[in-house]
Amino acid sequence: MKDEGRICHILSVLFRYPEEWLDDIDDQITSELSGIQNEDAAARLAKFVQDLQVKEREEALERYVETFDFSERTNLYLTSHLMEDKQERGRRLAELKDFYAEAGVLMTEEELPDYLPLVLEFCFLKPEYAPKILKRFEAAIRELTGNLSELNSPYAKLMQVLALVMEKN
Repeated sequence: MKDEGRICHILSVLFRYPEEWLDDIDDQITSELSGIQNEDAAARLAKFVQDLQVKEREEALERYVETFDFSERTNLYLTSHLMEDKQERGRRLAELKDFYAEAGVLMTEEELPDYLPLVLEFCFLKPEYAPKILKRFEAAIRELTGNLSELNSPYAKLMQVLALVMEKN
């Protein structure tokens, strides 16, 4: 899972609000990409990064907000793709927080535990738990991938990379 862990870490960064990482795209992300052995995943990630580098900063930020913040169909909170009942979703979020704690990872209160970048960072930090958590969210990940693909979103490419990781597990 070493390669998959590195890929999850890169995906975790790329799915966060771009202002948090856009300035480091050349140094941090490009250097991490060079260490990925999965050529298909590395090529897809490199293409996404390359496409971002030619965009204006404001355009990249605007695209992210339009894609993830203004649409229920493409938000990054995975349980919202699995259930509409707020009580059931609340129970699932509490279970997920407990799952993280059992794995030795304490959650911050800044994000819900089903936030895709957080789930991916968990997979990087605790690769032995990655197959279980990714399986738990497989249906939501498929739905989000389909919704992003329908919009021809460049973020669909990242979801395809995540699918490659999931195939390996």
